[in-house]
Amino acid sequence: MDPRPLIPLRCGFIFAAAALFASASTAGCRCGSATESDAGDAQPGGDGGPDASADAGASDAAACPIYTDLCGGACIPTSVDPVNCGDCDVTCTGALACSAGACSATCLSGQTACDNSCVDILTSNAHCGGCDAPCDPGDGCGDGTCVPALITAAPPAMCAEGGPPIVVGGTETSCIAVTSFTWALCSCTDVQLSAPLLTDAYDSSMGPYTPPGGLGAGVGLNELFMTSSTADVSGALWASSTAGIGTSNDLTVRQELHSGGDFTLSAPGIVGADAFVNGDVSTPMTLDIAGDLHVPAGAAVSAGVTYASLVTGPVTVPPPCDCDPADLVDIAGIVAAHTTMNDNALIGLDPTATTNPMSAVRIDLPCGHYYLDAVTGSRDVTIVAHGNTALYVGGDVQLSQSFRVTVDPGFSLDVFIAGDLSVSSGSSFGSPNYPAMTRVYIGGANGFSMSAGSLFGAFFYAAYGPVMTSGDIEVFGGVFAGDFGASAGTTIHYDLAVLDLPGDCTNPGGCDSCADCGNQACIAGACGACTDSSQCCAPLLCVSGVCMAYIP
Repeated sequence: MDPRPLIPLRCGFIFAAAALFASASTAGCRCGSATESDAGDAQPGGDGGPDASADAGASDAAACPIYTDLCGGACIPTSVDPVNCGDCDVTCTGALACSAGACSATCLSGQTACDNSCVDILTSNAHCGGCDAPCDPGDGCGDGTCVPALITAAPPAMCAEGGPPIVVGGTETSCIAVTSFTWALCSCTDVQLSAPLLTDAYDSSMGPYTPPGGLGAGVGLNELFMTSSTADVSGALWASSTAGIGTSNDLTVRQELHSGGDFTLSAPGIVGADAFVNGDVSTPMTLDIAGDLHVPAGAAVSAGVTYASLVTGPVTVPPPCDCDPADLVDIAGIVAAHTTMNDNALIGLDPTATTNPMSAVRIDLPCGHYYLDAVTGSRDVTIVAHGNTALYVGGDVQLSQSFRVTVDPGFSLDVFIAGDLSVSSGSSFGSPNYPAMTRVYIGGANGFSMSAGSLFGAFFYAAYGPVMTSGDIEVFGGVFAGDFGASAGTTIHYDLAVLDLPGDCTNPGGCDSCADCGNQACIAGACGACTDSSQCCAPLLCVSGVCMAYIP
């Protein structure tokens, strides 16, 4: 099987590195970043809330937010605008629709071409249930049907520009995402599969996903990797357990392989770069390693294994997923802090609005911080954010009907759920056109239950519990789980844009690890240029002093 093609070097990543190391050029690149803000957590009438001064959230005319461009003096969402598609004055005509900044004859999953734009007809007020089917004033689109909207106050003037970046616990949520989601799939314990796994990568800030995707979508786990079906990983496969890796079906790893113990295959295998195995490498079939094979002295290597060279010596495979309790995102604490410290009163949002509602619920949120007690019951719930927004849920999200959560292009939505997340078929999160802008953090011990037939265009963090699937699922974004199990096919299209979200992610007080440097190297307590991949947050690689997802 031929390796997947490399995807172009992302100008935004080099832009961020240049700002840190002054060692890269952005000539010819279209790189935008949101204006940075020192705003604190939301406090009604205080810093960080939507009634803060307009200057704090105004767009820099020369640097529009990600997925937007400066056209005619305004930041335009060129990811979806059919008359400014991908750049100013680029018009999609005829049957073409603007899909993630490119005029295309087709739209991604969950999108429909309407008026030369790719839209979600299940949440769009202008195209509800079909093209050119607008909802009446006072109504909103919920699961493709116009329903009475939850009436709130008009958005504060501050939100005209999307509002300031969301900050929790003194950290921008974009920085939490940058360091939390370096893997397409990361598990604090096992990854157990009885059906095919496919991961590949794309950069939604550079255009729509196009199969077969590219490199950089790694799979990491701190204990066992067990699969009885095929697995195709377009990034690194990294399992730190001394039990090693064992597969009974075809395995393709398109970047590095790291195994904390023996690596045993009973079917053909491919490794597209170096392999690091702390034990024997055995197979009755063939294993083709494009790079070097690193094993301890005295390790047995089967005759069917080929490699560029054999390197013997100690092999260390540290845990790839940052699952130390002290390092986990404190979801419970974040939610608890915003039970009262929120902007509900500014828009008249009742925290019980989504607790066993009597009818379908449609909520439109301007920028800011909002709190709900729970999302439960047997009625459809649709929540759409129209600026940089954080939503905090004190209990579980558990519906027997659809739950749809999304955000307008150019803005971010962070959802913090103190309890568990369990959704039925027909639910959706975020958009496949910009998954990096929707992040869902789940704090419950029962984690996240994924259902087939739902659309996942977001990043999910469920390190406190398992992530389980009940049917074939396709995720645009990524998954961080306490444990991961799939009895049906799993496909993850990792969005590389998450590694380059706008914001200053360098700890001003120095660093203890790469996580304090926005995934870049921490050397002698200071962020700087890497000299070796071991200085980068796994599975990133050191390329000319910069930690990146793949070697271009």
